[in-house]
Amino acid sequence: MAAEFNQWTAGEEDAKAYSSRCESETFTITGASEGGIGAATAIALAYGKPRTLFFTCRDPSKTAPVIEAIRNVDLNIKTIFVNLDLADQESIREAARTIQESGDVEKIYGLINNVGD
Repeated sequence: MAAEFNQWTAGEEDAKAYSSRCESETFTITGASEGGIGAATAIALAYGKPRTLFFTCRDPSKTAPVIEAIRNVDLNIKTIFVNLDLADQESIREAARTIQESGDVEKIYGLINNVGD
């Protein structure tokens, strides 16, 4: 029987209900700054027990609290910050190289593009 969700369903509930789809997978999240939608999405996703979460952002200090919150959910999730400025093509190429060369990703299962400042 499929889970039923509505406007009051918490993201954590959704992630838990569909954990078989994200368990042990790798995701990349852009712009997951503390207090934003990207942060809430990343923290909810942690309840699905992914293997690795790459956080791409210009400022590591904005992502650090989100990474800490994920560690509070599950210490087994590998969290990796990757510097990325989406307005700079060289930064995009470098971020892609960093992710590819990290040794932590065979494939990216999901890409969550979050607009932030």
